[in-house]
Amino acid sequence: ENFMECYPPYWYYVARTQQALGQLFAASETYQKLVEIGDGHFRKDDMLAAGLANQAVIQDYLQQPSSAATAQTALQHSTDVWEVNLMCARVLQRNKLFVEAEDAVLRNLDVNLERNPSLICLLSLYYHSKNTKKLALLLGDGNVTRSISADVLLQSVSILDDGQIPATVRSALHGSLYGYFDTHFGRHDCVLRAAGTWQLNGVRISLTHARRTF
Repeated sequence: ENFMECYPPYWYYVARTQQALGQLFAASETYQKLVEIGDGHFRKDDMLAAGLANQAVIQDYLQQPSSAATAQTALQHSTDVWEVNLMCARVLQRNKLFVEAEDAVLRNLDVNLERNPSLICLLSLYYHSKNTKKLALLLGDGNVTRSISADVLLQSVSILDDGQIPATVRSALHGSLYGYFDTHFGRHDCVLRAAGTWQLNGVRISLTHARRTF
């Protein structure tokens, strides 16, 4: 440390280590030291943006009111670090700064950065802010519905009226999950067929019939 105390990346990795060890208060203080040493050197600083984004997440977890301001400061230091944009969007969303959160997510989508996680984050934002108009408009894009998992689609449309649900969502879900009994050989089987969008690998499946679970 005696040889590194004026080197901002040193403090970044100290803070990351403290964060990984669950030392959240210490990590937040170290991120603040990083800001004090590293701020003002570059107009664009991806590392400083990442440090501030992590600090914002910690502050949000600790329910500190400064989390939203920290997230907004992080976004000022870089525009094209996709993880920073999504982390800050989540913090801003939780603080009900929905317009600012939307702008953070759109930074990724405007230049096609990590499209799928960014779309999921945007759908979540519209869902939690009850913005049914933008939610229905986004779901009306067939490219979106084809790339999003079925569980996310179901959650998204759960706040829409029946007439608001786009045909693209109905098409993506219709026939994508169904079950039937196979009684041709030996013991009867219940067969469940699901499209890949349901991502059922590794899940546990049970059947309840006449108060018995199989």
